[in-house]
Amino acid sequence: MSGRTALTAVLAAALLCSTQRTAAAKDPVAVLIYDGIGTTRRARVWGRVLEDEGLDNPRPNESRWRRFRRSIKLLESDELPYARVELTILGKTYRVRADKEGLFAVDVPGPLPVGSHRVSGRALGLERRRRQRSIDGRLLVYPAAPRTLVISDIDDTVLQTGVKRKLRMVWKTITSNFYKLKTYRGAPALYQRLRKRGAAISFVSGSPINLYPRLRGFLALKRFPRGPLLLKNIGTDKLTEQIKF
Repeated sequence: MSGRTALTAVLAAALLCSTQRTAAAKDPVAVLIYDGIGTTRRARVWGRVLEDEGLDNPRPNESRWRRFRRSIKLLESDELPYARVELTILGKTYRVRADKEGLFAVDVPGPLPVGSHRVSGRALGLERRRRQRSIDGRLLVYPAAPRTLVISDIDDTVLQTGVKRKLRMVWKTITSNFYKLKTYRGAPALYQRLRKRGAAISFVSGSPINLYPRLRGFLALKRFPRGPLLLKNIGTDKLTEQIKF
């Protein structure tokens, strides 16, 4: 078996061993709020409800085995399908139902104040003793007509991924935490200058949405300005289908 074939088999087996199941009845729950964006006229916030496993911040000195286990937990992400969620945004509450993969979105009508605003959430209808927590996000509100909107790729733009070398990219994905990820010299300062000039910034990537906590942690650690992070919702089963060399 070649090195590439072996790595593919190991990754697929590790992912598939925990797929096709949703969060168990007694598992703690996390309402993960993705950063939202909008103007003073209207805005949108996204998020996901899932089992609270593998979402805590890693330690800088974690072993490769711990990083591997954390990656697998992030990638398989057991969701709460059709969960009812209550969000608190700018002192108001909004209720929404997640889809079958635990994803939800809330449209926030204006007028809204310019700035960065905390967003928290909670799942409704859980058993009384079932623990849950909110992993808060931010709603970034800009003037109705911002001068510049920057939509930036992440892969090999702000993050060194080696996207053209798939074997290395997969290996790095499953054995890294955000402390191990590298950016390019001068990149954070460039984006900070764009923000100071009034630009609204969003980040996009072909990475699965399961890796949101890792990529958000990387951007914060490297001091990139905060902005929505838009990833692919491809699911774990589809992820394994796309690992081809």
